Amino acid sequence: MKKILFILIGILLFIPITVSAQETERILSFSEKITVNADSTINVSEEIRYFFPSEKHGIYRDIPYRYLDKERKKYFQTDISDIKVTNETGNPYQFTSTEKNNNLRLQVGDPNKTISGEHIYKISYKVSGVLNYFSDHDELYWNVTGDSWTVPIDKITAEITLPQNVLTEKIQATCYTGETGSTSSNCNQDISKNQITFQSSQSPLTIVVGWNKGAVTPIERRYEAQWRHESFWFLLLPLFVLIFLIIQYFRLGRDPFGRGTIAPEFEPPENLKPAEMSSLINEKVSNKDMSATIIDFAVRGLIKIKEKDKKYTLIKLKEFETTAKDYEKEIFIKLFSENKEVEVDSLYKNFTDLKKVKNKLYQDLISRKYFSVSPDKIRSHYLLVGFLIMFLGFAFFWLSVILVFALAMSGFIVIIFARFMPRKTKEAVIVKEKSLGFKEFLFRAERYRVKWQEKEGIFEKYLPYAMIFGIAEIWAKNFKDIYKNPPDWYEGNFTTFNAVIFANSLNSFSTTATQSFSPPAASGSSGFGGGSSGGGFGGGGGGSW
Repeated sequence: MKKILFILIGILLFIPITVSAQETERILSFSEKITVNADSTINVSEEIRYFFPSEKHGIYRDIPYRYLDKERKKYFQTDISDIKVTNETGNPYQFTSTEKNNNLRLQVGDPNKTISGEHIYKISYKVSGVLNYFSDHDELYWNVTGDSWTVPIDKITAEITLPQNVLTEKIQATCYTGETGSTSSNCNQDISKNQITFQSSQSPLTIVVGWNKGAVTPIERRYEAQWRHESFWFLLLPLFVLIFLIIQYFRLGRDPFGRGTIAPEFEPPENLKPAEMSSLINEKVSNKDMSATIIDFAVRGLIKIKEKDKKYTLIKLKEFETTAKDYEKEIFIKLFSENKEVEVDSLYKNFTDLKKVKNKLYQDLISRKYFSVSPDKIRSHYLLVGFLIMFLGFAFFWLSVILVFALAMSGFIVIIFARFMPRKTKEAVIVKEKSLGFKEFLFRAERYRVKWQEKEGIFEKYLPYAMIFGIAEIWAKNFKDIYKNPPDWYEGNFTTFNAVIFANSLNSFSTTATQSFSPPAASGSSGFGGGSSGGGFGGGGGGSW
């Protein structure tokens, strides 16, 4: 009875392991045949038996074509040509080839079809520039499978055929297995005349085959143009850029000194509208400022805001004042360009050119002598320069890694400084200090109740300002026992009115409107005596898609 029980337990333990092995995506076998030609080119033929446990389009194979020399100072490229991909019967597979991270990626399969189960892929190509030449021998140092496959490989074989004039007694061969840098040799090799065969069940597999001089005609490698890597002076470039920008900031970007104090102000300074105040303080016009302007329109009796099931509608009540600012007129016209009622969710359809509105607001601030130049233009200038410097760095990646890093860092520093370079006038700094004093009043209104309790409609009038400062609820708490009915310009689902709840509703409206202004998202040295797995040429990897 005990024996039967142990047998049953053993079977139960074995079943999940067996099922798991069968259902794991994997390469059942990876077979590669390489023919070394007398002109120093090689012909590579790979047969990959791939198992798909679920529906996939096919596989991708990454073949390296760009390498660092043995001193790791200069890049050179190999030529890969005559690429073919077929099944086991020779019928061609659909595939595309793209360059990706120093590899040529072959994406095999039909994007409109999926497959599963076992499939065989035969990939053949010709490579030039991958042989190493030494004083006493020439060699092929080749990474058969590569170490970048996303799936395990069960069995690997490699067969190397050398030119007929190779002397058999001069042939040398060795192999390595494991991750890059490993010197393990869990592999077998066999030399028969001018053919060498390797076998392993551990990936990746790297092989080295050497032969006598004179069997192949050496060719020169195609090195990329490159400045000396010893030129570490490039690393000083970001430092020079940083010092230059700091000097520029103190010369052109830092605001003049104002009064130096912030005292409570009980009304908006210089009759600033909410969007103007926010843009002056932040040196930037945001979509949130546009939302505050819409609420300001409602407070002024120009429009009505209707809320139903958390959806908002704007209703035009009367024509705009002729004395209004240009940016306000532009917003109002765009809001009701087609109908007298507009859904807030669809505002982006009316504001396809929001930049025009923002520019008019900047121009208003410039006309009041708060800025000499539009802050957006200043930022755009520095951003453009920063991105151009970064682009130059990546465009010249083939010249020097250090130069790429230096230019990328320099461009990044310029981009960071872009936000600090717009400059207010002295008048603007004083108005900013007064605006922050007005914010202080809104934030601590209870302390200054005697200053406002007699003013009619002050809650609604200053609510858009509280919203741009993010303190609408704090402002509303001062009126929770005073206001018992919603304002005429807002229609919502109120059973009982509460100023704080009303402020929350307007915050929700502002969030919806702010979002609605934008449209919805659409190689190495010799492999003998010091070689290792992952060295040499070839390699790469792959996976499924």
